[in-house]
Amino acid sequence: MNEIKLNRTHKLTIAALALVFMLGLSLFQYNYTRQLLPVAPGDKTPIDVMIPDNSNAKQIAALLKQKNLIHSESVFVNFARHDHLDSRLKAGHYRFSRSQSVQEMVRMIAD
Repeated sequence: MNEIKLNRTHKLTIAALALVFMLGLSLFQYNYTRQLLPVAPGDKTPIDVMIPDNSNAKQIAALLKQKNLIHSESVFVNFARHDHLDSRLKAGHYRFSRSQSVQEMVRMIAD
């Protein structure tokens, strides 16, 4: 009888831990996806950005964050790495708006 109770408690504990893990994973995914979205979807005001020569993804992300064009530097860097564009980011003069997503900005800088 005690073994059955212990076995049931063990199964409930595992189920609870799995549920907590899934909720945490869902929250992480939701937050990451939200940070890829534009900072201000309706704000099409052009913002000039000059990316210096030899800038890496982290430096570019810091510049864009300083200009309030992205939500998160780390999300910008991770997206660029995930799409294998971090080594293709180019220096130059760019015109962005707060209505652009991280994906749009990364792809503009990489093209």
